Amino acid sequence: MTYKPKILEVAAGGTGDATLTNHGVLVGQGTSAVAVTAAGTALQVLQSGGASADPVYSTATYPATNTTGDLIYSSGTNTYSNLPISTIPGSNLEYNGTNASWFDPRQETIFFDDFISPNAQSMHNWSATTSNAGAVAGQTGQNSGHPGVIQLSTGTNTNGGAATTTGSTIILGGGAITVIWVINISAASDGTDTFSVLCGMSDAAGASLNPNNGVYFKYTSTGTTPNWNIVCRGGSSEVSQDSGIAISTGTFTTLRIDINAAATSVAFSINGVTANNSPLSSHIPTLVIGLYNSILKSAGNTARTNQYDMVYMYQKLTSAR
Repeated sequence: MTYKPKILEVAAGGTGDATLTNHGVLVGQGTSAVAVTAAGTALQVLQSGGASADPVYSTATYPATNTTGDLIYSSGTNTYSNLPISTIPGSNLEYNGTNASWFDPRQETIFFDDFISPNAQSMHNWSATTSNAGAVAGQTGQNSGHPGVIQLSTGTNTNGGAATTTGSTIILGGGAITVIWVINISAASDGTDTFSVLCGMSDAAGASLNPNNGVYFKYTSTGTTPNWNIVCRGGSSEVSQDSGIAISTGTFTTLRIDINAAATSVAFSINGVTANNSPLSSHIPTLVIGLYNSILKSAGNTARTNQYDMVYMYQKLTSAR
């Protein structure tokens, strides 16, 4: 007598699941039935859902191919793309104001000064100007958190002042610009010792001159309105607005100016907080300006000082040169 084994048929081809979606993925669940993960969309990837969950397809999509040296980066919300390797040797990966990119010296200008120098006038060839016993000094006021500091002082004379500038080198409108200053004002202006502070970009040539053109923060007070003002000045006329943010004395403050590519809007922020009335959209200068800061006394005989820890400027040119 020959024994013939009986073949047991298992439903759904042994998978235990008869409703598998076209191109779906089967997921094991130990000795019990299996779960089914529906097919994802094109260029999604299957990802672990963790020890207690089924795998799931990513929301983000990824490039199907890439070439040597490409970087995969987020080019949009839930979209990853290839960033081709730079064609310029030595180019660094950076944020260009919009997204990740490779630095291109033909289309970008970067200026940074940490004021690491004993001679304030020689740092990046700054032009330093003083009036009525004002002074500019390097290596003054630095501490463990603020290396490289320069100081501008009014001196003890009424109308004393000091200023530093890179000179007038930039015309707005050729690409977006960001300027950041880190500044410490020693004491507030008041009815006895009154002074003004300008910090940003302008064409001012000296400590005793108001700019004809510029975009900058301005502080001046007799003790009643100790707030920063935000200013756009073009052709000797200006718009000046109260930022709503009071100055801080004896501590470093970050002042930031963002000018759009067409120079039709200038935004201001202080320690990351957007200034009231920002952005400004009128009286934006069309003539050449540069980085500038100053302090100028108008009353009193007590010396007042500003300290600067760093300055940074970045411009992404609209068209490569």
